[in-house]
Amino acid sequence: MKIAFLTLFAAVLFYAFSFSFSIDHAQAVEANKENISALAIAAKGMSGNTVKVAALTMSILAVVTAFFSNFQGFREACQGIAVNVLKRFMPESQINMKVLHVGILIFAILITWLVAVINAPILNYTSYCSPIFGIIGCLLPTYLVYKVPALHHLKSPSFILIILTGILLVISPFLAV
Repeated sequence: MKIAFLTLFAAVLFYAFSFSFSIDHAQAVEANKENISALAIAAKGMSGNTVKVAALTMSILAVVTAFFSNFQGFREACQGIAVNVLKRFMPESQINMKVLHVGILIFAILITWLVAVINAPILNYTSYCSPIFGIIGCLLPTYLVYKVPALHHLKSPSFILIILTGILLVISPFLAV
């Protein structure tokens, strides 16, 4: 499992740094304005079909992977919330999980369709949501590991990185220009 995480971390880090060094600020701003990927901007400036095909393939795979991971996470979160709310009104044994699953799937598809139709500039919202991500995804779990005795076995030196990431996420909107 650690090898898979390290491989994913190295690939994502290489991907991010390679684009940080291959396109300039003006090109990044252009990609943001046009709501297209940095790969599309990079492919415009390079000659040769191999680079363009590779950029297109990577762009499609990155978008599909990101979409399905976010979609699955959203669907599971909605299902957890729905089950939690329904358990307050009826026993869990009476909840029809198949109907709930299909209903949430339809809801998630409709939300996804709506976001695509209105062409929402998703990147603009990330700076506003990053403090929430930092608190819920980084700071709260590390706090719980240090305060809850049953979780003490999860303590490790890597928590410093998680705490620093959480702090950076929390303060990032204030650092944005």
